Amino acid sequence: IPVDSEWLNNAMACFAAGTRYQREFRDRVVGYARDYRLGHMKFDAWKPMCDDPSHGHPTGEESYRFTAEGMADVLEGLRREQPDIVTEPLSTCGYPGSPWWLTKTQVVLAGHGDDVPYGNCPSPDWIQSLISARDTFYTAGRDKWIMPSDALFSFDIVVQFEHDIEDLCVIAIGRGRWFISTYFNPRYMNEHKWKFFADLMRWARHNRQDLRNAEIIGGVPDKKESYGFAFYDNPDRQLFCVRNPWIEEGSIVLNELTTPKKARQVRALYPRREILANVAENEPLPHIELAPYEMLFIEVVPADHAPVNYQARRPKAAVSCAVTESVRIEAQGYADAANAETAFRDAEGPDLKKAMGVSFTCDVEIADVHNAELCILLEGDPNVAHSQCVITVDGEEVPVRVMGTHDQFTASSYAQGDFWLWFVVPVEAGRHQAAVEIKTPLAKVRMGAYLRGRMDEGLPEASFGEGPRFPIYKANSRAWSKTVLPLTDLAVK
Repeated sequence: IPVDSEWLNNAMACFAAGTRYQREFRDRVVGYARDYRLGHMKFDAWKPMCDDPSHGHPTGEESYRFTAEGMADVLEGLRREQPDIVTEPLSTCGYPGSPWWLTKTQVVLAGHGDDVPYGNCPSPDWIQSLISARDTFYTAGRDKWIMPSDALFSFDIVVQFEHDIEDLCVIAIGRGRWFISTYFNPRYMNEHKWKFFADLMRWARHNRQDLRNAEIIGGVPDKKESYGFAFYDNPDRQLFCVRNPWIEEGSIVLNELTTPKKARQVRALYPRREILANVAENEPLPHIELAPYEMLFIEVVPADHAPVNYQARRPKAAVSCAVTESVRIEAQGYADAANAETAFRDAEGPDLKKAMGVSFTCDVEIADVHNAELCILLEGDPNVAHSQCVITVDGEEVPVRVMGTHDQFTASSYAQGDFWLWFVVPVEAGRHQAAVEIKTPLAKVRMGAYLRGRMDEGLPEASFGEGPRFPIYKANSRAWSKTVLPLTDLAVK
């Protein structure tokens, strides 16, 4: 039967406590939970205020108390019938939600930026930009939710296209969640992914007492700064989940409690199990080095060993690069920047006869690494999607993989704020010269160029503690990058 969506959006009934609709809804919901032994129930599209004066309650903002009491009655009824049921109220508890709701439900929706916000902090791998966007929204408003992190959720795991899921799942645990909201499309899952997720949940349940109050550390994801979450409830075991959201290598300081510090060991549990450092009594922890887009789950525990920073002993990627012919900018088809900026105003589509041409040449030398790529980034307005790139390596044109913000999965009603395009080509081991030629309909862009890849770690796997083990991911190799050209503003003059 066809449904009038406008009518449906306006048809949400008054939910004030004691109204017929509220009573019947409560009884039906509680009946479903009892009859089908439900363990989880989700609530969405709730009408928080009612302006109908005939309902016997105040209107406008004053009506919120009565509708809130109506929803609280439903949640309390469910938990009386099924004490272990998990209720997932979305828009039900306000935004930000009052701590009062935690007397009715275990969790409240946190800052999240919509179902799947548009990616930010550019990455050639879209899932990394989606993680950055989620954490940008969550960390920016965290102080408005006056409750511990394990009482919050934020659509933490959404798998609706083909990608590696490991970092997406780990950061959900790293935010300090007790309830993990998941939206898996089985089409994009396989045996390995399901096993990783199950092993991670097993570890998180076993360590739940140490994962209750995540504090935000480091910088801001959408500013390309390393950031993370820290757990201090257990004085003998501090946990950290830290991440580099950007293609260049980064680092972060692990903030510690101000109490006297024992000799301790810094261990990585993910993506590989390794000892990062042994630290002497009352000495600060070393800065943690982060590879491009790397996420580490770290524990710091008392241990009396000779002080050493194992990170400093890691071999570096045998890679070099140098720009041999600097960036050239050429206006094609227009006389000045003002003309360029209006190139699209009178056209139905892109007209690359009116374009800014950008070109440069670089030498690269690569050894002892694999999966090396040359990555060119353009940032601008939405029309950056119409840019074109030709790359030759040693005089031969090579196929270019193009990835941008214009054709990626998202689920958001907010306006998109960031637009970019990546041009990526593989580079084999050896010495090469690469020439890059770009045409863009924009008069102003930001451009950067980077080499990236992975190198073998060659480290024996460490084993820490008892109980379930934290699952690992690409543990035998580590990402690296080199900046060919730092992000630079370019414009027609």
